[in-house]
This record gives sequence, C-alpha cells and structure tokens, in this order.
Amino acid sequence: MSQPVRPPEGRYGPARQPLGRRRRTLLVVAALAGGVALAAWFAVSATDQPVHWQDVSSVVHPDGTVSLTFDVRMAPGRAAVCTVHALSRSGSEVGRRDVPVGPSTTDVTRVEAVVRTSEPAVSAQVKACAPGPG
Repeated sequence: MSQPVRPPEGRYGPARQPLGRRRRTLLVVAALAGGVALAAWFAVSATDQPVHWQDVSSVVHPDGTVSLTFDVRMAPGRAAVCTVHALSRSGSEVGRRDVPVGPSTTDVTRVEAVVRTSEPAVSAQVKACAPGPG
C-alpha cells in the first residue's frame, strides 16, 4: 500500500487548533442567549399592537356609498380610530373615512361604517386602527 501524500508543513498556514472546552461553552451560551433574545423580541412585537380588527362584510350601494361591517378587539374602556377605505375594481382607493370606535365595556366591538365614494367601488376594508382618545 502507498502512503498518503501530505503537503509540506506550513504550506497552507498554521495548523488549526481545536476549540477549547471553555470557548465551546461560551459560544453555546452566546448562541442560546441570542436565540432567547430573538424569541422575546418576536413575542413582544406580535402583542405590541393594542388594537386588532377583522373585516366581516362589505356591501356596495347604488347611491355611491359602501357599507363595511368589522370587528375591533381592544381592552374594555379603550377607544380607537379606524381608517376605512373603499376600493375600485383596479384596487385604487375611491373613498376614505376615519371611524371612532368605543370606548366599550367588552373586548370586541362590532362597527358598521358607510363610506362615500368618488367613483364606483367594489369593496371596502379597514386600512388601519390605532388607539384613540377616550
């Protein structure tokens, strides 16, 4: 059998030294701490928004308005302002209205808003909700 051919000593730089036990432990601890911090950041950012909404239905009326029914979830006693917009067939905004919501005694409030349109609309939806006065 032939012997494997080894490159000359130092040809590709100094030989790599294996990581010591202490360095491996520090790397594992740092990786775990980073993972915990990232998970905490995701958890906080997911619950950071105090107002949540969900569209229920929209009805286009022949008089140039659109009715939108939506639910708003927030802490009882809180108030919010939701921006509702009407959309044309192309998806462009043809009407907009800010709708005050609450304060309410329950955590879910059903709201119906009517939006006037500048052109024929095909639907309406909540664009955003934010905590409001109240």
